[in-house]
Amino acid sequence: MRKKSDNIYCILILLSLLFNSQKSHSQVNTEKMRQWADSSGLSGNFYLSTKLINGNSELFQGDAKVNFLYRHEKHLLFSLNNFSQTKSKDNKFIDKGFSLLRYNYEFTPKYITEFFLQGEFNHIRKLEHRYLAGLAFRYVPIHREKIYGALGIAAMREEEAISDTTLIKYRSSLYATFKLKINEILSLNNTVYYQPRISNPKDFRLLNEGFLELKVWKQLEFFMSIQYRFDSEPPALVKHYDIELKNGIKFNF
Repeated sequence: MRKKSDNIYCILILLSLLFNSQKSHSQVNTEKMRQWADSSGLSGNFYLSTKLINGNSELFQGDAKVNFLYRHEKHLLFSLNNFSQTKSKDNKFIDKGFSLLRYNYEFTPKYITEFFLQGEFNHIRKLEHRYLAGLAFRYVPIHREKIYGALGIAAMREEEAISDTTLIKYRSSLYATFKLKINEILSLNNTVYYQPRISNPKDFRLLNEGFLELKVWKQLEFFMSIQYRFDSEPPALVKHYDIELKNGIKFNF
């Protein structure tokens, strides 16, 4: 009976991955970087990826990510850090970066509270900086060896600077995340964020990301991701949506 139930969950999650990747400026998916940390101690991973574009435009992009996680009994602290640099054929450099610090306290394995601080900049999207601080509640209905599912709701303060304009908004954040370990070498996950402005729900942001990881050797993994972002009220001269495809390698320790 348990095996049949697991198969049903697998089918539902795969359908979610397929449909959400078709639907889904400065949002970042932190769920794909969260570890399956059930044991105490320190862990983490290091990512490196590159992207080369040649044709109508010539670009080279390099990414580096360092993530750390520490668990002790019901306490979980993790930090996610990412820096990316893009170089064009005329030697212009465009940078973007992201850093997150998050603390979790587990009342039970299913009910978790979270406090987070986040900062980022993205010159590609004309974002000078974006700072977040918030509190969240997380519910984990599924947490098995090969299947993980969680729902969350948060309230946060957002400060965003684009060119010479700085705006402060208060948003709610609703998210759903699913992870599926198909076998010892292949795993999938998908996350959807919906972030409406509390005082004006028509001002909202949506982020959907699908992520695939393939273990190639012990602690070394190959990954691919597709990401879709939508902003209902983007800054001037910025489009409502972005689509990003990426691949690279990850080293776990």
